[in-house]
Amino acid sequence: MGAFVEYKDLEDWLTARVRKADMDAILEYLRMCVEEETEVLLADELRAQGRVRTSKKLRAQCRREAQEHYVEEISQLMESEEPLSHWTVISYRRKPKAWAIAGQIKQRVGREQRD
Repeated sequence: MGAFVEYKDLEDWLTARVRKADMDAILEYLRMCVEEETEVLLADELRAQGRVRTSKKLRAQCRREAQEHYVEEISQLMESEEPLSHWTVISYRRKPKAWAIAGQIKQRVGREQRD
């Protein structure tokens, strides 16, 4: 299995009929992570711009950025055999979550390849 290019590719893989039931909890977790990251990015943007109120456009932009961050990190972790270090967990807010999602996807891919 290759890396996911876009967030839609990742969601499409997770919701494919042959694996949807098995991966539904992972998809919900991913969506929750993206929403949390969206809020962090939104707060950062508001602070950087000196704004108090948000807009739909800014929220959508932050959501796209959050999705891009997660798909990049999940794809990198899927291709990597390097174990996660304690400093990675301590230093990066998305990395442990992306690692958990990538690990579950790797397990599913392994099962599909054996079947």
